[in-house]
Amino acid sequence: MKLPFLFLLLWGVSQAAPLTLEEACRRSLQAQPRLQISQAKVERSQAFQQEAETPWNPRLALDASYTYTTPNAVIQQMGQSIVFTQNHNYLATLRLTQLLWSGGLYANRLEARRWQVAIAQERDRDTRLQLQEEAAVAFVQAKSAEESLGLNRRELSQREAQLTKSRQLFQRGTVARYDVMRSEAEVAKIRQELIESERRLELRRNTLASLLSLELEELAGLPEPRPFGLPDQENLQERPDMKVAQLALREAGARLAAAESENSPSLSFQTDYQQRNSTAAFPPGQWNTGLVFSWPLYDQGVSQAQSRQVEAELRELQAQALEVQRLAALEVKQLRTDLVTRYAAWQAAQVQVRAAEEAARVALIRYQNGLSTQVERLEAEVNAYRAGREQIALRYDLAAAEARYKRALGQEQLP
Repeated sequence: MKLPFLFLLLWGVSQAAPLTLEEACRRSLQAQPRLQISQAKVERSQAFQQEAETPWNPRLALDASYTYTTPNAVIQQMGQSIVFTQNHNYLATLRLTQLLWSGGLYANRLEARRWQVAIAQERDRDTRLQLQEEAAVAFVQAKSAEESLGLNRRELSQREAQLTKSRQLFQRGTVARYDVMRSEAEVAKIRQELIESERRLELRRNTLASLLSLELEELAGLPEPRPFGLPDQENLQERPDMKVAQLALREAGARLAAAESENSPSLSFQTDYQQRNSTAAFPPGQWNTGLVFSWPLYDQGVSQAQSRQVEAELRELQAQALEVQRLAALEVKQLRTDLVTRYAAWQAAQVQVRAAEEAARVALIRYQNGLSTQVERLEAEVNAYRAGREQIALRYDLAAAEARYKRALGQEQLP
């Protein structure tokens, strides 16, 4: 009895564990329709590749026919009737054919299908990277809204306590009515901000839950950002769109070679066994073995037109590859700049938070000793909370920028 109880206890603990950023990225790849679509496209391209391999497989066919002929062909010779065709005739043929040479046509088609499989696999990887990026960004945005809401609640609690104290001091005649009204206005303002923070958190949690197909509970925090070193020059060749552009060129080149070899001669080995009704001209059973040579001499210009189509498509793909490279370099450069500046802004925000908190502490002491007004104290506290919210926003904006930068380099979000 102890083992089942221990298992249930451990299972309950694991279920109650907060959702981490890594787990969110991992769950984003489970039961996602977009990922299922991309994987189905990979399987379809692999099936096309298998189809392109079939011309080199031996083919076995069975043909059967029945005909009724009247009148039958009969020759009289030396007083005897020799029957060449009967009224009832049947023919059954079992034929085996093996392609020996096709002039490169089927080999080039197979090569094109292989490149199409590689393209589908890269697009599937791109879908995985996009899902991970969306999950990471949605997670940090939900966590940012959660911490901002907590800060608003603490601020409201403090403001309400200050309002109660101000009312007590006003009744004693220590402070003016204006101080009470100012505290009431601050409480009303914080309550409005709290409502907006709750709405923002609900929307962001719904977005994250939709991406993960999961009922969300507690979200785990993120570690403090650490100084990170960026390479002098990013490697863009791991990006799926860059690989797809290069693979598309190779696939088009293989299709062009196939179109140019459309009218190439082919050579096949063929053997068959025929079973028929016996006549004077044909025995009841017969083997036939030989080589079949085929060479299309004129196809009305169809293959030449197809070659021109693929040539134009190849030039288009070459231009697209250059454009993809330009846009990829620009995106990575912009995201790199965004990442560096956000990290610098977060570092500056830490200094501002410490300074604002110290200023609020000093303002409170001065107010308690009658050296400053309620306005000065509230302004210092508002600045402290504003600096705290700004630090939270910058912290999670930095995490989102890091997720986008990884995706731009073609890297997984998971460690």
